[in-house]
Amino acid sequence: MKMAEIMLSSNGVNNMQNEPKIMRFEDLFEPKENPKNSRKRPNDKRHYVYALVVYFLVMYIAATLLFLGLSQIPTFQEDVSIEERVLNALKSDVNGIVLFNNIDYLDYRDDYQGSIVSIGLYKGHSILINRRNQAAFDLLYTSDVSTGETYFDVLQFEKMIGEDAVYLYWSTESGRVTFYQGETLSQPDGLYVPQKIVFTSPTTQLSDFGLSVVNFAVYIIMLPLMIFFIKQDLVYDFEDVKKKRQEILIPVLLGYVMIIAGNYVSQLLSQFLAQVLNVIPGEAVNQMTIINALQSQGAVLMLISAVLLGPIVEELIFRKAIFGLIKKDHIALIVSTFIFGTIHLISEASITEALVNGVSYYMMGFVFGYIYLKNDRNIWIPIFVHILSNLISVVAILVLL
Repeated sequence: MKMAEIMLSSNGVNNMQNEPKIMRFEDLFEPKENPKNSRKRPNDKRHYVYALVVYFLVMYIAATLLFLGLSQIPTFQEDVSIEERVLNALKSDVNGIVLFNNIDYLDYRDDYQGSIVSIGLYKGHSILINRRNQAAFDLLYTSDVSTGETYFDVLQFEKMIGEDAVYLYWSTESGRVTFYQGETLSQPDGLYVPQKIVFTSPTTQLSDFGLSVVNFAVYIIMLPLMIFFIKQDLVYDFEDVKKKRQEILIPVLLGYVMIIAGNYVSQLLSQFLAQVLNVIPGEAVNQMTIINALQSQGAVLMLISAVLLGPIVEELIFRKAIFGLIKKDHIALIVSTFIFGTIHLISEASITEALVNGVSYYMMGFVFGYIYLKNDRNIWIPIFVHILSNLISVVAILVLL
């Protein structure tokens, strides 16, 4: 009996398990697990490393090859006269000085007034220096005790140009004074300078249009590669953006407000550093390159690069990839900020100029990183803010040109 009862009970259990489950009315309203809600955020560190390696290879090796290649093509070349070579050298050297025939300089003054200034006259020649050279003003200008006015001190200047020159340096903290001359350009009689660089002939170089083409080509090569390596992250973050598409405008606008606040703070810091380092603040080389390109035939290419391609690539690299490789947020923020700022300042003539003129780039890198973290590492938010910020800046440049 016991065996039969046990067998009967087992069969009864089996029969109950095999019976189809009847769905109740209230079951229709029970929440169901959505597989999308439980999806895991991508974090493929290998792909982040690949993206970083490709970025630097394309940015420097491919860009250099493109630069050298286009420099040999007449379409992308521009002729540079001896006069322009002299002035361009002074434009990029904060410690340089040029004596230029006063009448002839009028033909070039408007093109260079943003970076070069005449501080006095000597035997019919304008004495030109780099606008950022505050030490030159301190050395060559003297105050009149009785009137309180300052004037160009010819005697001080002559102590720089004689055989027994007293002033070989602008100041104890600055670099050596370097005179730039053109072999065919007139110079004052009896001029002797301790250190000079003489340009003997005109030359050809890559034009601003050519630079725009190089910049555009680099981003066109780079963007699909970045998307390939970081595709999973882009898709994952885009799904979140779609869910919150009606709310997306708020974090983007707040992010842009942070950029404006960051720019204001960076201006104050730049002015402070300029006083401490005795440097006149000016436009960063990277910014000047963009401005010159926007005035060339390559304006459209530079516009696309600066407003669309550049922000996407930079956010994928400096935010998504770097933050993906570094576990601690605050360390990732510091590293990302430093690399982002430094990349934009490698063309500066000196470390002091990079510090003074590059504060804004470090500040922007910090703000973009902060926006990225505050929006749960969704890369699309800093991308949209970066695009908006660059768009408004470029439009402002075009309006002022």
